[in-house]
Amino acid sequence: MLVAAIIAVTTWAYTARTLRAQTLSLRTRDFVEASRVSGESRLRIIAVEILPNLVPIVAASFLFTTLTAVYAYVAISFLGLAGSPTGSPPGLWNWGEMLREGFANNAVRGGWWWWWAPPGICVALLGTGLALVNFGIDEFINPRLRTSGLTARAARKAGVHVSTTLGLTPVMRKAPAAATTTPSAGDAVLEIRGLSVDYGYGAEAVHAVRDCDLVLRRGRVLGLAGESGSGKTTLALAAIRLLRAPAVITTGQVLFHSKPFTGDGPKGTIDMLGAGPRQLRDIRWSEIAVVLQSSLNALNPVTTIGAQFDDLLRAHRPSMSRDERYARGVELLDMVGMNGDRLRSYPHELSGGMRQRAMIAMALALEPQVMVLDEPTTALDVVTQREILEELMGLRDRLGFAALFITHDLSLLVEFADDIAVMYAGRLMERAPANSIFRAPRLPYTHGLLHCFPPMHGKRVPMEGIPGSPPDLRDLPSGCAFHPRCKWALDRCKQEVPVLASIPGPNREVACWLHRNGAAPPPELSLPEPGDVLRERLSQVHTP
Repeated sequence: MLVAAIIAVTTWAYTARTLRAQTLSLRTRDFVEASRVSGESRLRIIAVEILPNLVPIVAASFLFTTLTAVYAYVAISFLGLAGSPTGSPPGLWNWGEMLREGFANNAVRGGWWWWWAPPGICVALLGTGLALVNFGIDEFINPRLRTSGLTARAARKAGVHVSTTLGLTPVMRKAPAAATTTPSAGDAVLEIRGLSVDYGYGAEAVHAVRDCDLVLRRGRVLGLAGESGSGKTTLALAAIRLLRAPAVITTGQVLFHSKPFTGDGPKGTIDMLGAGPRQLRDIRWSEIAVVLQSSLNALNPVTTIGAQFDDLLRAHRPSMSRDERYARGVELLDMVGMNGDRLRSYPHELSGGMRQRAMIAMALALEPQVMVLDEPTTALDVVTQREILEELMGLRDRLGFAALFITHDLSLLVEFADDIAVMYAGRLMERAPANSIFRAPRLPYTHGLLHCFPPMHGKRVPMEGIPGSPPDLRDLPSGCAFHPRCKWALDRCKQEVPVLASIPGPNREVACWLHRNGAAPPPELSLPEPGDVLRERLSQVHTP
């Protein structure tokens, strides 16, 4: 009891400090603030909102303290300070005493393993057992850890090697041998061919992206639109293998046709799914940069903006001196409309728009060929949103990079994108020039997205929107995934999945049975192409 009391008194401070720090962090989280706003009592907030999130830490601390106490007692007994069973007064036999007796009688040198092996094995098994209990408690408390199909066992059963390297999405199968690395277009910089991505493994896997093809051309903006959960971010991050476990790329090919602006980066065609960690590190941010949708989470909260610029430049441009890196940081902030003095600021000292500008400046630091913009203006007011987008497009014209712009706001893409691809339930459903999408959509889903916003001029018409909700990817409807929400669905739509195929029009592709086999699409989906309308008006002007 005396030994236990001493250990308890000397070890409680570390556990208490850990729990206090985690509690202070949890009390400022948004879900706790929401519970306060909803009128929950203080006791309920503690018991329901905070305590369940602390259980894994409490359990880990308790098991760690228990293990520490057992190991401390074993060590004390091994040193002969806990009382010998043969002494006066006699002590208790324990693992430490057994090990001490074995070493005192030269059991190791004499080969008498039964003196020391059993207590040593018991000590090791106890530590392993308590660690497994801790893992079990974590999995029981956290529902994200017990989701079916996401375990390492399921991965092995499905034949997937799960990489432990951070920032390296595993690839289950590469593209077929017949696939080539020749660009499909002379100005292509990033090509995605037949890419499919799952979350989880085997029969329980969720198919988040299915057989998607995209081509991003140099100096152009390709918009990727769709409702939340349609697979936009998954597709973009899988192309550069930035998805975390349990994501796995099941099929497809991603080719990066590199022509560096500075001449320092890798050149030629690079197979992104076959590249190793070192090659991906040379490409990411230097040649393909990413602007994430949450700038506050993407920036290190305990490091100044200048220090983060310095780390980036030092990693990819080691020849630059400290003064040159600082001058480059000032130049980049000035490029996005910020004062260079902000390099000394921490992220929490900046507004949302300024943090997003800082992220864009960091993405442009190495003059990349491709920018992946993952909803970069989400949660910003419309004025700041437009300012940032106009700056981005001005920088695109000035620097010449290509951009993959991801958003759920199709009306926003129409103003800034050259081409638009629309995703739904993990599939590409329509692809066309931006003006064609806006003036003459061919897909019912695209038509619904465009009519989710009230018109600012013209005749007053009721806002239609899209009925229903996006489907659960674990239980997709048969046939076309959109048919339960489509008012023009055919019988064939309920049975067969349409594939993306060309239709009449400039670079137009659509996956819809309304444009197949002589079907008559509704007037809303058969509007004339913008170019045809312009030519008709010109002909009327010149007709005598």
